[in-house]
Amino acid sequence: MQLDVSRDARTVVHSGLAAALRPRRTIVVDAERSSQRTLSQDLIALGCACQVVSDIAELRAELSGAAGAPDLIAAEYRLAGKRLDDLLDVIPQALWPRLVIVTSYASIATAVRAVKLGVGGYLIKPARGDQVLRAAGYTVPGDAPDVQGLHV
Repeated sequence: MQLDVSRDARTVVHSGLAAALRPRRTIVVDAERSSQRTLSQDLIALGCACQVVSDIAELRAELSGAAGAPDLIAAEYRLAGKRLDDLLDVIPQALWPRLVIVTSYASIATAVRAVKLGVGGYLIKPARGDQVLRAAGYTVPGDAPDVQGLHV
C-alpha cells in the first residue's frame, strides 16, 4: 500500500486515487453568534481545528498572526454592511481558493463574480460543515473517493 502526501498536505494519494484531507486550521468569519457557533461546532465535529472571528478587523489580525495561513476560511461577506471587495481586500489572493462564502445575502451576480475571481465556493445559509468542506474541495468522512477519470 502506497500513501503519498503532497507538499501542502491537502491531498493524499492512495492507490492512484486523490482525496483532499480535512483542513488543519479553519477560520469562521461571521458577526451572528448563532451562525458562528453552529458552523464552528459542525467543523470541529468533522475533525477541523476552528477559530471564530466576528469582523474584518479580527480576521486581519488572525491572518497576520504567527499561526500561519489557514487551510480554509468560511466567511459571511456582509459583515457590518461591508461588501465582498472589503472581505477580499483583507484576504491575500493566494488564499481565495480556500475561501468559502457562506451568506444570508445571496446574489447570483455576487456568486458568479466570486467564483470568477477564484473564491473556493459560495453557499447560502444555513450551511453545514460538510457542505463547506466539500465546497472547498475537501472530503468528508463517509464520502466515496472521486474515481472520475479512473481507467482500469
